[in-house]
Amino acid sequence: MYADPNNHTGEVGEANETGDGLWIKASLDVADNPTTARVHQLLRKRRVTQFSFSHAVLDGAPAKADGDYVFELRKLQLYEVGPTLIGASRQPSPSTSKPAATSSR
Repeated sequence: MYADPNNHTGEVGEANETGDGLWIKASLDVADNPTTARVHQLLRKRRVTQFSFSHAVLDGAPAKADGDYVFELRKLQLYEVGPTLIGASRQPSPSTSKPAATSSR
């Protein structure tokens, strides 16, 4: 994936943790990237509905939540986020896909 620069389809403008998980606001480079235009079309048609992200854990520790032992992620370094056919948790999904952005970054 990283060998093809056309797979870099946009940029994240905002990223925040919510009660449902990671929320992002991103812009897609549809004006100058045919791959991105296709990804945007698939998102709008809801044929791609999952997202994935990669990160490094900067701060985390074992914890207990609702009676279960978990590893609590307290601080992350977010490296990338993007649409995928099947996300790791199967929960992330786009809430909206607005008309094509014209970012040329």
